[in-house]
Amino acid sequence: MCKNCLKEILKEEFIYNYENYGVTNYTFTDDTYNDSIPKMESLYEKVFSKLSFKISFTAYMRLDLIYRYPYTAQLIKESGATGILFGIETTNKEAAKIIGKGLDPEKQIEFLHKL
Repeated sequence: MCKNCLKEILKEEFIYNYENYGVTNYTFTDDTYNDSIPKMESLYEKVFSKLSFKISFTAYMRLDLIYRYPYTAQLIKESGATGILFGIETTNKEAAKIIGKGLDPEKQIEFLHKL
């Protein structure tokens, strides 16, 4: 099935749930919602911005990707994210180096406050 077809089905499902049950709150179980900027942009352009109502959602996201691409924070917010679950493995610099995590733990904490 084509990707745009899936987005149309998703949009129709949101509309159906809203019109029949008043549902506007969701939890997305995508393992990492922000793993692809084109995916997020396409969902916003073809689904979220086309709805006559606003949805809100919670999803797993990578903090380091929002840090690396700060403009995505606004896209995430405009798409309806009201809750983000971050997997922060450590705030210990030495442990972060050992497990190959690139974003400095102090920067993680500062950026969380900024968000």
